[in-house]
Amino acid sequence: MECFWETVDYVVFERGVAFRRADNSEWLCESSTKYLSVSPADFRMQYGLRPIIAKMRGASGFSLVFPACTGRFLNVQVSELHQLIAKNAANYFQITRSLMFLLDAVIYHTERLAAHYVDTVAAHRQSPPHTDWDWAMATSNEAFFEIDALVTAVIRALDSTRNLVWRAYGQNGSVPSSLRRTVNCCERLPNSVKERVENVWDNRLTHAKEYRDCIQHYVAVGAGSWAKLTYIDDLFWTMSVRIPDNPEAKAATKFTYDRDLEAMTYAWELTTDLIGIAVLFIETTLLDNPQREE
Repeated sequence: MECFWETVDYVVFERGVAFRRADNSEWLCESSTKYLSVSPADFRMQYGLRPIIAKMRGASGFSLVFPACTGRFLNVQVSELHQLIAKNAANYFQITRSLMFLLDAVIYHTERLAAHYVDTVAAHRQSPPHTDWDWAMATSNEAFFEIDALVTAVIRALDSTRNLVWRAYGQNGSVPSSLRRTVNCCERLPNSVKERVENVWDNRLTHAKEYRDCIQHYVAVGAGSWAKLTYIDDLFWTMSVRIPDNPEAKAATKFTYDRDLEAMTYAWELTTDLIGIAVLFIETTLLDNPQREE
């Protein structure tokens, strides 16, 4: 990993903490009110915050989106899926077009959400409140503009995988109305794939679907929320935005926050789950049902 950091100029961690490489290759924390020089690897080890976005060195300065767990960069995985699909018959492109569009959208919203965190922390660092307190409150509307769009795109993307799975493993008749029903009705779908879907769904996707239903049909979660900025070790500022544990309550007065779900981390982990499922479905259906043009 140390070799990787030599190719990077800029990195964003969870909670909006940003580091930039100086001209002398020294890493400087842009979220700090003081001089703070520490390598990204050492910062992660010391504070337990994970890197989300890295911008590469050079004129192109393209960004990479880290996975929330081990594995390849998320936008690299999506790019590879685009290439894999392009090598297959036109009808396979048609059936995956919506899914791939939504994967691109989810990556976009992940990057925008991270940028908003960084911008909010930077603005607060430059104009701190006239107080000795090590925390402050701020509005968080833009964060919810992005997370609401991201969660909606995630659920739409999952719904769009139904056609892909049903076409490869389903029976005659119409596609079932949900991904879980589709998976359960596809008897030829490998058990390992079914188990992976169930594990991810139970872990995070059920909550995401309830969140999407809540914001679309009942109440805007962000309308009653806020951002909290916290000064860590008298060195740097971080930002956190909470989302409710129970969006199925469908009322702001009934929301609870006992799980301390943080919006950026939640959205990023959700993106990681979605792309993992998309890669699994596309690679599995192509392996079991090759459709390459001669």
